[in-house]
Amino acid sequence: MDLWYISFVAALLGLAVGSFFNVLIYRVPRNMPISWPPSHCTQCGKSIRPRHNIPLLGWLLLRGKCANCQEKISIQYPLVELLCGVLGAASVWWVYGVYGSMPWYHLVAVFWLVLTIVPIATVDFKHQLIPDTTSLGGIAIGLILAFFNPQTTFLSSFLGAIIAGGSLFIFAQIMGRILGKAAMGFGDVKLLAALGAFMGWSHALAALVCASIVALLVILPWRFFKPSEEESFAFGPFIALMGPIFYLYGHQIMDFYWNYLQMP
Repeated sequence: MDLWYISFVAALLGLAVGSFFNVLIYRVPRNMPISWPPSHCTQCGKSIRPRHNIPLLGWLLLRGKCANCQEKISIQYPLVELLCGVLGAASVWWVYGVYGSMPWYHLVAVFWLVLTIVPIATVDFKHQLIPDTTSLGGIAIGLILAFFNPQTTFLSSFLGAIIAGGSLFIFAQIMGRILGKAAMGFGDVKLLAALGAFMGWSHALAALVCASIVALLVILPWRFFKPSEEESFAFGPFIALMGPIFYLYGHQIMDFYWNYLQMP
């Protein structure tokens, strides 16, 4: 199929997924069910009509205000939807640029890994919480895709999730005992397990190492300029960011690393 057509379809799917992610971003930190009640105004509680619930267009039709109480609707909603639409189309071009073709299982994997960065970063940075839909959902999608990807097997995907997540869990327990407090949230463990399901344990753990390096490069200057800040720093977005990178370039990164070690 034509690359532009697939990109357009991916953009539409991205808009729809972005609308769902808005639900996660609002409801997960508040411990609200994702599926109930239906979409409604957070001010007056009035259900949103189907035509006003169309991703991006609904906000434009309403001119950013509730049809019932006329309260302003946060600009976050259309921005998240637009961002996910753009990332959906970009994921198609990214896969095509790496593989020179568009195997559907790679498209689905990269589409999911790229788009889930949005809710993970939004929720984790603010609430130190990773939605289970993105982590446990990622494990399920990774295991399912393993049935169709000729380069992997269900067993390797399953072991990837267990070993990657289990390794981080053990490390977190050890560091917790040393520090006398929780060193890492269980959401990070589930998120790394999801990466293991997509790309195997070795690439998932390598992604964890790179995520740790990038996080340190961000956290250390932050602590330097704001030494009085004692709140936890979200690590999940850094893991999520490395997900699509290591899914697409993991072999090249690992080969470069091993060749570097062998240099005299």
